[in-house]
Amino acid sequence: MILLDASASMKTLDGDENGTESRLAAARLKAKQLIDSMGGGDVAMIMKVDGQATPMSRFSSDARC
Repeated sequence: MILLDASASMKTLDGDENGTESRLAAARLKAKQLIDSMGGGDVAMIMKVDGQATPMSRFSSDARC
């Protein structure tokens, strides 16, 4: 389960050392790196959390989902 915080504070531009990337963009990049590192038998689901949890994908081993 990969949870992405989608609250308003994630729009803050301190996701990188230059202060040009939002926290959400940095979190999405980390989630992509995590998905890319999954092994053949691994599955994941991405959920957006912003007051409630909303599934953004099904459990999948396919990074394109």
